[in-house]
Amino acid sequence: MQYSSYIAAVSSLAFALVSLQASMAHGSMQADPPAATEAAAKPHRPVQSDAAAEPLDGGWASNETSEPGSPGNQDGSGGDAGGDAADETESDRADGSQQTQPDPPKPRKPPKPPVPFERQISFWQIGAGGKARWITSPGFDPFSVSDCVGDFSARASRTLMVSGSLTFAAGASFEYGEESAQARDATAGIEIMRPGLHLEARYHLHETFYASLSLAPRLVYAKTWMDDDSANDQLKQKHWLVGVDASVGVAWRFAYPGVGFWLTSEFGYGLVQSADIELKTSGSPNPQKLRSVNLGGPFLLVGLALTL
Repeated sequence: MQYSSYIAAVSSLAFALVSLQASMAHGSMQADPPAATEAAAKPHRPVQSDAAAEPLDGGWASNETSEPGSPGNQDGSGGDAGGDAADETESDRADGSQQTQPDPPKPRKPPKPPVPFERQISFWQIGAGGKARWITSPGFDPFSVSDCVGDFSARASRTLMVSGSLTFAAGASFEYGEESAQARDATAGIEIMRPGLHLEARYHLHETFYASLSLAPRLVYAKTWMDDDSANDQLKQKHWLVGVDASVGVAWRFAYPGVGFWLTSEFGYGLVQSADIELKTSGSPNPQKLRSVNLGGPFLLVGLALTL
């Protein structure tokens, strides 16, 4: 009975100690919630995007610093992660700026200075064309069915003097033409060559257009002939005559791909010494006389010229 009372007293004391310890533990648990509530009440700050980063002292940093206790700093690596993100943003922007930066423009060649007007109107000129010459002399009728003779004309000249818009050129020219006609049972013809000088004064209204006044002293070679059916031979005669052509004209440069191409036109009149026609064979002492002929007359020339 005595031992039973001891055991009951010890059991009551142990139960009281356990109850006291449990009550103390429950009181400490009720004192902690305010701190937890305060921590839970703090608003969560979202991680700032790269677009909100601003340069600071040569680097990139966030406008707001992560506070302790925020999710980014729970393990102590939030600051390092932010720094790494800023570095990556800076490098990405540097790479992007290098990729999108346009190449510097290439230096342009300076434009060529314009050619002075005086040099544009001073040139070599080579031209050729067709010349129609009207010969109204009655002595020309046996040698042509019409009064018009078609000549091939060629010339070459060089500008020798330039004074403002006025230039003077000199050169050489050559013309060739022939005609023939049938009269009764005989055929007669004439062959004409006109070598000579070419003197020309030009007034350039523009670098592509000029008016001209030309003078061309010439030697005129005329060969007349007639077939003699009765003698089975040819009657012929040769003449060297003196003449001169005077004309006015215009020229227009219609193309200039490094050299100039010109369209030329002239109208004038030619004077030629008259010739007495006495046709004979090589072994015949008696010539056949015809009327004298004058190979002068008005003419029109149309041609193309090349200037260098």
